[in-house]
Amino acid sequence: MHSSGQDVRGVVRQVLLKCRRLSVRRWPGWVLVASCLLGCQPHITAEQCRALLDHYTERQVEQARPSTNARGRIELQQEAQKKALTDPEFERCPQVVTRAQYDCAMLAHSADQIERCLL
Repeated sequence: MHSSGQDVRGVVRQVLLKCRRLSVRRWPGWVLVASCLLGCQPHITAEQCRALLDHYTERQVEQARPSTNARGRIELQQEAQKKALTDPEFERCPQVVTRAQYDCAMLAHSADQIERCLL
């Protein structure tokens, strides 16, 4: 199966760019305070970030390409992992994703639910 690099880049960006969506200019001050409080929570490991990326990739493929076979899913996951290794935002994942967000996301049954967990 050949997957487009654009699809994988989109998956990587969506799961890892949550901080950009929480721009101070777009949110009231109370959200900034809440974010600071959340910053005190334990964060996840690099291995957990990879697991989160795999989980998100699986859910994205299920929604966007339900007929993709197991081999195709593995290929997409591998491609997403490869691209994530060169993405500076992904490198920050262990510093920005909390354990609570990770737990929520790993229990999610759709890509949309995962995204909500990471906000």
